[in-house]
Amino acid sequence: VVDSMEVPGTEIIVFLDALGVSRIWGNWYPEFKVPEFVSFEYLEVQEGMVGWQIDMRNYTEEEMIYIVQEEDVTEQPYKVYLPVENEEGLQIRTCWAVPVSNSTNESFKGWLAYVDIKEGFLVDLVAR
Repeated sequence: VVDSMEVPGTEIIVFLDALGVSRIWGNWYPEFKVPEFVSFEYLEVQEGMVGWQIDMRNYTEEEMIYIVQEEDVTEQPYKVYLPVENEEGLQIRTCWAVPVSNSTNESFKGWLAYVDIKEGFLVDLVAR
């Protein structure tokens, strides 16, 4: 957590024994630049997600395309710092974590869409 915002994929594990610290393991990121302004508000991002087409083969192996409906994006989004690997190395993006429900399959809850707050593009889409 940085400034009360979650950083998914990070953790620090410290192994202690009677002699003290024996190992430190995990992911830690040095200071990173946080955008000064939010260019894309969460309501704008939610509205823009309506109509998205998601290939279900990647999530449930069903041969179908799920189309995001307005009622699928009603939960409150929240900001996160998301570590992303790209050709330049590791980068931390400030994103809206937008819960997206799946209304057609009771056994698959849906996704978290990570949308960049400054540039508005989809950074990642993961199953919940």
